[in-house]
Amino acid sequence: MTTADALAPETAPVIRPRPKLTIGRLLALAVLAFAICFYGIPLLWLFIASTRSATSLINDAPMSFGSWATFRQTWINLTTYNDFQMAHWAMNSLIYAVGGVGLALLSTIPAGYALALEPFPGRRLILILTLIAMITPSTAT
Repeated sequence: MTTADALAPETAPVIRPRPKLTIGRLLALAVLAFAICFYGIPLLWLFIASTRSATSLINDAPMSFGSWATFRQTWINLTTYNDFQMAHWAMNSLIYAVGGVGLALLSTIPAGYALALEPFPGRRLILILTLIAMITPSTAT
């Protein structure tokens, strides 16, 4: 322990006050609660419905849980539908996504390199138009 440590007053832990509940915060919390209810409850019901049988969906309460065996059978029915067609759809989506990103990178990396290093006529105009396109909100297009 040094002399400076011995002479320094002990500091109490900093206690931060709770933020005040203003109208703006209350409105933001209300919007978030509405969004959770609006999107969350239907997603929860989708999961719960996959655990129930067809008669249970009609006769029982909407949010009652079924069984894991029914969920397993539902999953098997979904994945084996039409000779595993869902797997083909997922693979097609993956191929399109990876191919699209690959083609975009293949064309934009050399273009960005050329715009950054090579002076040519119209370069400044292209850079300005690119900046305008990037700062324009998507709702304006």
